[in-house]
Amino acid sequence: MHGMNPIAWQSKRQTTIASSTAQAEYMALSFVAREALWLYHLLNDILKNPIPTLLSDNKTAVGISTDSMNRKQTRHLIRDFNIINEYVTTGRIALQWVSTNNQLADIMTKPLGSIKTNQFVSEVNYP
Repeated sequence: MHGMNPIAWQSKRQTTIASSTAQAEYMALSFVAREALWLYHLLNDILKNPIPTLLSDNKTAVGISTDSMNRKQTRHLIRDFNIINEYVTTGRIALQWVSTNNQLADIMTKPLGSIKTNQFVSEVNYP
């Protein structure tokens, strides 16, 4: 937990090869959606949280997940990962695009200058 926000972290090799960055992001969103719903159901009785909102900096992955992309372009995606689409369309998960410049995870994954680091530290309310 960070404040009132549950945090889950995992790193592993993907079991399926992604043919594009958008497909890799879509696959990651599907995994995160399942994890977020599990945490939501676990903590909802205690905390009464609103539905989880997932943030992604990949517009194509968000478009595929919200069903606003042409099916002809996405028919090659594996059905195992289409669960995110179901969760978004049924309202069980909210999905929002976030600019790469505002991607808070970058503080852990990229070398940032002092200005960007201080900005991100203040945004996550870290003392």
